[in-house]
Amino acid sequence: MDQIPLGRPTGLVVQARPQPPAPAAAAAQQAYFAGYGISQASPVGASVVDPYRDITGKYAHFVKSGWNWRWFNFPNLYYPPGIKYAKREEKFVFEDVLGRKLEYIRPFDCTISTENGRLETLYVQASDSICELSKTSPNATWKRTCVRNVSPFFLRLSNLPFVLIPSDRRNDPERYTESDRWSIAVMWIPSVIALEFAVSRRTSVGLLYRKET
Repeated sequence: MDQIPLGRPTGLVVQARPQPPAPAAAAAQQAYFAGYGISQASPVGASVVDPYRDITGKYAHFVKSGWNWRWFNFPNLYYPPGIKYAKREEKFVFEDVLGRKLEYIRPFDCTISTENGRLETLYVQASDSICELSKTSPNATWKRTCVRNVSPFFLRLSNLPFVLIPSDRRNDPERYTESDRWSIAVMWIPSVIALEFAVSRRTSVGLLYRKET
C-alpha cells in the first residue's frame, strides 16, 4: 500500500498531480471503465455516459471482490483505501468540544459523529467504478461504500411495474419496446396488490394506535 508523507499541518489539503499512465496501464484502465459505461476523455479525467450502470445497489456488490464486511457497524460493506498516510514522528492531539483528548501518530480521513461528538472513520458513498478504483490504481485515502437506495417504501412499490425494463432506458418511454410495455402490464397487478396491502396494514396499525391512546 502506498503512503503519503505529511508535514506540519497547515489546514490545507494538498493533492499530488496525477501522472499519465503507461500505454499498457492506460489500455487496462480504458477496458475497466468501459465496463461501467464510462469513457475517459483524458488520462486524468473521466466522464460518465451511463450512470445507471455505474450505480447497481448494495446487493450487486456481493458478487464482486475487493470489499470488506463489518457485522456490528454501519456501513457494513465497504472498500478499503489503496493509499494511507505515513506515520508522523511526533504524536498529534485531537480535542473535541467536550474536552476529550485523543493522540494519534497516523493521520486518517475522519468525520465528527453527530451522536457523541467523537471522531469516526470517514466512509463515502460512491459509484461502483469509484468503489473499485483500488483494483487498477490506488488513489484514495478514504473508505468507500456503495450508493444506497433511500427511496421511501411506498415509492419503491409504485415503481415495481418498471423493474423488468433495463435501467438504461427505464426513464425514457420513447425507447420502450413491445416487451417492455408487456412487462409493465404484467407487473402492474402485483404492484397494485402490494400497495393495497401495505396501505391497508399501515392504516389498520394507525387506527389501533389511536384506540389504545
